[in-house]
Amino acid sequence: MSRTTRPDQATPSARVVPLPRQVAYHRWERGVFYHFGLLTFYGHEYDTSYGKVPMDPGRFNPTSLDCRQWVSDAKERGFNYAVLTTKHHDGFCNWPSAYTAYSVASSPWKGGHGDVVGEFVEACRANEMRIGFYYSPFDINEPSYAGDPAAYDRFFAGQMRELLSNYGTIDIMWFDGAHSEGHRFDWEMIVSRIRSLQPEILIFNSLYPDLMMFENGHPDLRWVGNEDGFADIDCRNVIESTGYHVDERLILPKRPRWLVPECDIRMRRDSWFNRGDDEEPVKPVDELMGIYQASCGRGCNLLLNIGPDRRGLLPEKDVARLREFGDEIRARFGAPFARIEDCVNEGRRCTWTSPSARMVDHVVVGEDVSGGERVSRFAIVVETANTRARVVMHEGGAMGYRRICPIPAIRTHKVWIEVLESDGDPRIGMMDLGYSGTDEG
Repeated sequence: MSRTTRPDQATPSARVVPLPRQVAYHRWERGVFYHFGLLTFYGHEYDTSYGKVPMDPGRFNPTSLDCRQWVSDAKERGFNYAVLTTKHHDGFCNWPSAYTAYSVASSPWKGGHGDVVGEFVEACRANEMRIGFYYSPFDINEPSYAGDPAAYDRFFAGQMRELLSNYGTIDIMWFDGAHSEGHRFDWEMIVSRIRSLQPEILIFNSLYPDLMMFENGHPDLRWVGNEDGFADIDCRNVIESTGYHVDERLILPKRPRWLVPECDIRMRRDSWFNRGDDEEPVKPVDELMGIYQASCGRGCNLLLNIGPDRRGLLPEKDVARLREFGDEIRARFGAPFARIEDCVNEGRRCTWTSPSARMVDHVVVGEDVSGGERVSRFAIVVETANTRARVVMHEGGAMGYRRICPIPAIRTHKVWIEVLESDGDPRIGMMDLGYSGTDEG
């Protein structure tokens, strides 16, 4: 039997609603991450030895940089946003920053007049891709990071002004938390600067998210907690604490907040940056599809990293795998034989019926999250085609924006979602029925 609370007794999670920009981000679903910079020309990932052996900006010299090549295939395969490393932990800036000489302006590329960030933005706009900037708060090159935290905060805020004033509307600012253990940033000042420049920008911050409690300054997005692309089966948007922190000694306040989870993963087996040898394997399509179903299929966004090579181009095998991955998603989930418009939606129950039996092996469900996250338990029920027996094929917890629910392949005239428990009155917003097989008999 289904259960609901009265609206005036709704739990705190039912009273937390997303901002419009968070609802929009849910709909983008898939993004592409591009790790590219001076590290690309050193052939290995970041490590602390760079503090002992400074890297030379003179090695940054892509011969054929083409950001449109980066984003065009991704857009065609259903990816809707792109995030570029503007500055990684090594401190090298992919734009000519007035705050440091450690940037493209000190490289031979285009005679020191190039701007990777600018070319990336232009390519995204040409392909109607939403634009994100990755920025590492940790900076091993900038002396003030270790020597004068207040000065580094001013450096940080100044670079935010450059990135968010010179390139038009930017959709996401993505902060990495790695290697910042023990460092204290003036997040209120920094995020206030960001919001003053671009009030509707989405902020991803894995650095002390539970401390960012000031008005309109907390993150909009959160890290799922791993770099493998897998969310928990009952992953929710409304949380009180992320459960992970850069500094485990912190005593953190708790209150429910809407923080959309994002899963960031690598296309290559081990590396974020292209290592230059092209021998590292890319993930097979079956593995990528498993990741997709455990990320987007559990209400999260998926951010898939590809490292451009020293030419400034995506390697051919990465592009080919991206195309195969996008095509497989489209083949499995892009053309359901029934959508919610074909169903009778009664709030707590949404039903599809047909005079002709169809094969079904997955149901994609979701609630209208603009009104909050209300469903806490639901079931998918099927009526068998021959005996009209009622069979519960799937039972889940949170529904959230989107859940892919695989079920055993079955022929049926009737399928319905039933909300079993909710915080307040649920609003089902998605019900897609599909069959991945090739023979309906």
